[in-house]
Amino acid sequence: MSRAVYKQALLPWERLAITKEQIDEWRVGPGDDVFFLGRFRYQEGRRRNLPTARFGNIARMPLDEGVIHPRGIKQESFIVEARSLSGFSGSPVFLFIAPFAFRGDQTLPGTATGHVALLGI
Repeated sequence: MSRAVYKQALLPWERLAITKEQIDEWRVGPGDDVFFLGRFRYQEGRRRNLPTARFGNIARMPLDEGVIHPRGIKQESFIVEARSLSGFSGSPVFLFIAPFAFRGDQTLPGTATGHVALLGI
C-alpha cells in the first residue's frame, strides 16, 4: 500500500469501542439507533470512492449464552435491524445516542454531537 496514495491512521480501540459498563450506564438496548459505513459495491467511482452510510436500530441485545459460530467459536452478538446493500458485510456498526438523550431515570451528560461508540463488526 503506497502512503503517497492512501492516508491511514490508527483509531485507539479503548476510546472507540463501547464497554460493558457504558452499555449499562447508558442503558443501551432495543430501539437505540445505529449506523454503519461501507462501500456501495456497484457504484464505485473512478476518481473517488466515498463510503456510504446505512441506518437502523438495535433489535435484540445479546443473551448470556451468546451465539455459537459454525466454527465452534462462542461470540457475543447483537441483532441490528437495518437495510443493507452488497459490500457492507464486515462493516463497523456504531451506536448513536442523540445529544442530551433521556435514558430511563437520567439524562446522559450531553455534548453537541451526542455519543458515538463502536458496537461491533
